[in-house]
Amino acid sequence: MPPRRHIVIRADAAPRMGTGHVMRCMALARAARERGLDVLIATRTTVPWLRQRLAREGVAFYELEGNAPEREKPGALLAQIATCDPDGSAAWCILDGYHFTPECHRAVRAEGYHLLVVDDYAHLSEYHADILLNQNIGAESLSYQGEIGCRLLGPRHALLRAEFRLARDAARKRNLAPHLENLLLTLGGGDFSGHLTRIAPFFAQEELRGVELRVIAGSMAHDRIRAALADTPARLEILSGVNDMPGLLLQTDLAVSAGGSTCWELCCLGVPFLTTVVAENQVGIATGLATLGVADELNHETLRRMIVNAAARAGASEAGRRLVDGDGAARVIDQLMRKTFRLRPARPSDSRAILDIANDAGVRRWSFSPDPIAPSDHEAWFADRLAGERGPFYVAETEDADGPAGYVRFDRAGEDAAVISVALSSPQRGKGLGALLIRESCRLAFCGTPGLRRVTAWILPENVASLRAFAGAGFTPEGTGEYKGRSALRFAFERAPDGSRTAITTREGDES
Repeated sequence: MPPRRHIVIRADAAPRMGTGHVMRCMALARAARERGLDVLIATRTTVPWLRQRLAREGVAFYELEGNAPEREKPGALLAQIATCDPDGSAAWCILDGYHFTPECHRAVRAEGYHLLVVDDYAHLSEYHADILLNQNIGAESLSYQGEIGCRLLGPRHALLRAEFRLARDAARKRNLAPHLENLLLTLGGGDFSGHLTRIAPFFAQEELRGVELRVIAGSMAHDRIRAALADTPARLEILSGVNDMPGLLLQTDLAVSAGGSTCWELCCLGVPFLTTVVAENQVGIATGLATLGVADELNHETLRRMIVNAAARAGASEAGRRLVDGDGAARVIDQLMRKTFRLRPARPSDSRAILDIANDAGVRRWSFSPDPIAPSDHEAWFADRLAGERGPFYVAETEDADGPAGYVRFDRAGEDAAVISVALSSPQRGKGLGALLIRESCRLAFCGTPGLRRVTAWILPENVASLRAFAGAGFTPEGTGEYKGRSALRFAFERAPDGSRTAITTREGDES
């Protein structure tokens, strides 16, 4: 069987339902791809610019025929997945849409897939999923029923594309204008021209004279937008097919947004905004944002206050930035990987597999002892290592590997310190497992090793993959030094006095 490392995502888009389901799944797809995972989005979409966007982003997608039904039939869903995954190699299926029923959940899991369900407001009577994701404020208070393995709830898991995370530094350095210059209005990717007509009078107030009002059209006709906003004194600009949303937000002093996923993008970049509810599932988000002091709901007075009060805009900006950090999609993918990955103590029967991994050319290349290890030397070392009390030794297993996918070893170095050695088998590299393996093994080591407080990692400067993995696992650089006669970078992970963090020393694929 091909490696079970692929993900099939089902999400649809249409003017009546908007594009948010597909857009946030695009963020998930890109986060998965950054970890070397293969992802395919199967979608029904009648929104031309969204198809173009998927293609431009390089996200593989398969267009399904017809329009999204009110309720997807389980048999039809399985047929769609089978079309996208003919050899059954996908480990995960992700469903994002209100038309996927509990029967759909059960059917997908019965086919042997792990299932992630993305939800917004607990609209189903029950859910059946390995992971249930609700990125919205107030998700923790919803009553979810059914067979649910893991719940990822709240804006900490907001699904934003990587460019929003990367734009946070520029956003932090940006000073909000003391006088409002640019106002953005975005109601989502659907056709919400009826709602625009209802809120248009708020934009007729005189305080907007001289302000640039940019409106993201979505699926709304430009002439209807102009007609609805005919009375605004602002300079009107209509935007279609926005390709650089972070860049646009960095030029925005205030936004008015539907209460959907765009709210998390605005929060991430610290753009002050007001909300306007265009769909039932947005009520809880808008209410929660107002309660936290992040964004009030749009009316004549709240818009006027945000136009004239720079301090109010600054306060809302900071509150939003604290709520969303842009790493939510990566956290979700990490959780998916944890579900198909486990650590266990090494045992004598692992000896040959550990030697094969340690002697792989890709491991020896970055070791401080690059010569191949003789089998007899390894057998003696391995038996002694397991028999002694020199520190934890873990083996990583994944669903797509018949034997160990890698190992991580902690060698005690004094009363409170340890040295970590990490290696992955060749088929497991490039999937983002390194940081996950390091984080999880450190957690186990600190929980199970009394007195362990510090770990230090020595890494060759050219070993870019390991540098990225240890940084991703939370290690802090401590400068350069000499280790085993070679110049190396030292990283550490310190355990805080309350035991919440730890520190570790690392050697790559080194047995001696």
